Amino acid sequence: MNKKTEIEKNSRPEQFVTQLEELLDFGSKEISKVTLNLTRTTPRKSILYSMMGAIQNYASGILYLLKVSRTSCAEVLLRSLIESFIKLQFIFIGRSQKNALRFLIHDLFDRKKLAEDVIEFSIRRPDVDTILPQRDWEKFADEKKKEINYIKKKYPYQINNLPKLKELTKQIDEEKEKRTGGDLKGSMEWWYLSLYWYLSKITHMDARGLNTFITKDSYGNYMFNLLGTPEDAVRIVVATYGVYLYVLDNYLKRFGGQSKSLKQYKAIFKSYTKIKPEQEC
Repeated sequence: MNKKTEIEKNSRPEQFVTQLEELLDFGSKEISKVTLNLTRTTPRKSILYSMMGAIQNYASGILYLLKVSRTSCAEVLLRSLIESFIKLQFIFIGRSQKNALRFLIHDLFDRKKLAEDVIEFSIRRPDVDTILPQRDWEKFADEKKKEINYIKKKYPYQINNLPKLKELTKQIDEEKEKRTGGDLKGSMEWWYLSLYWYLSKITHMDARGLNTFITKDSYGNYMFNLLGTPEDAVRIVVATYGVYLYVLDNYLKRFGGQSKSLKQYKAIFKSYTKIKPEQEC
């Protein structure tokens, strides 16, 4: 194997991966202590609870892939992690349940639309088996419509569907600017432009994404490049560590966990923010 594509023992990238593993181990033990009673939980907290489980799973997948130097695959999971991070920021702006309800209704609209599309397809293409008969898809669409109406009736908000992710990030920044009087620390829109958009090239396997898996040898011939570099691993660890730490901190605060125990992990992440891009890893 090419030395430049491996994470060597006792190297800086390996130390980063080890630190991520220690954080995930701590988080796994803490979140497993909490059970949830949906009938006594607000929509925001129920979403955070579910999202924490998904983020724990995705971050653990990233850790595994980094250990075997499959950084491109890890980037696919990191994109989902960042999308979850953005949506949680949106859901927890302010104290209202409105954005949480928009998040939930968005899913119901999607499922209702899928059923309607299947019905339209089955009428147009009766020769294709659509798994369930048309009447079952119609029943499913009607159930989702009733659930949407129930939520709208139960909560006193004007609930619209969610906009696209980029527009979400703009709304988050605008709302934070209002609440802080212009004292913004960071930008969700920049997270989208600098990370989410970039990682989409791997996820969607477009022309930019395909270029990730090939390189040139010393003779100018193309060859496969299936392993990432140690520098790639460090960048992925830093982003994963930051997102996971943020979500875990909010989870522990809202579910009565030991958020103060995160002090050492926050110190580690703070040291990451001082790394200069040109520094070799």
